[in-house]
Amino acid sequence: MSAKKLNTFTLFVLFFAGAIISGCGSTEGEHQETTTEEVSIQDLEGAAVSSRKETIKKIFYTIPAPMEMASLIQSSGADFDKDLLNDVENISSYMTQRQKAINLGVYGADLSYTTMFERNKESLFYLSAAKKLAEELGVANIIDDSLISRVEMNKDQKDSLLNIVSDTFWSLNAKFKEDGMEEVSAMVITGGWIEALHLAISHVEGNDALRQRIAEQKYSLDDLIKLLASYEQQDMLGELSADLEGLQAVFAEVEINKMKTETSKDENGTMVIGGTKTVTMSDETLAKVVESIAAIRSKYIQ
Repeated sequence: MSAKKLNTFTLFVLFFAGAIISGCGSTEGEHQETTTEEVSIQDLEGAAVSSRKETIKKIFYTIPAPMEMASLIQSSGADFDKDLLNDVENISSYMTQRQKAINLGVYGADLSYTTMFERNKESLFYLSAAKKLAEELGVANIIDDSLISRVEMNKDQKDSLLNIVSDTFWSLNAKFKEDGMEEVSAMVITGGWIEALHLAISHVEGNDALRQRIAEQKYSLDDLIKLLASYEQQDMLGELSADLEGLQAVFAEVEINKMKTETSKDENGTMVIGGTKTVTMSDETLAKVVESIAAIRSKYIQ
């Protein structure tokens, strides 16, 4: 794969696998309060899929731009640390669908990290590992040259990239559903999110902006748990969901401060009522998050 295609593929991974850290809210660290009506996952299949799509959209749309993520990591003068990554040699021990799916997401996030630091040799290793797991899961043909070309053409348009990512996710989801393993796509996203949070935490010291992003994962985690709960085959997802719920209990200590409610009019003249929230995290809570995510990550990459 050429350097251009490698960078373009990695840009896709930044959006699909959760990148370095998928923060919620605006780039100023404020969380935008929404009033989207939730659809119960206990409804008919069509309603459940609709609810799942809304949850996926919320997760994807809160991912910051790649340049912002690179800036957050590198602003503290952080250096590349190979020891933070999941060793590509571990791939030989991933035998089950769950192991392969979660670690496809993990290797995707690691690929983003190596490319951000321009470690081309390591990037190729992680690209190879991600492609191998995709092949073993039967979806290698979905992330192909035509997809990479679409990403390259739209790399500066976040809305277009989000549409591409959304389309790709549902193509993966449809393929997995056809093969009787629809929940695998959710595990890929979760694996990327876990690794993303791990990498962000590893560089948080002295980086207030990154610390804010980590605190905001309170919201992304809620959405991930809802996403996992929306799938019928809970036998494969139950343990993963329980682990995330344990982490959710830690994030419950993150403080939420409501800001002033504001009213405005949209382009059609309709009155819109909105509000913002800020989140703060104590040193004690951060330490608990560090401990919890380390235990979860270790469990699933072994």
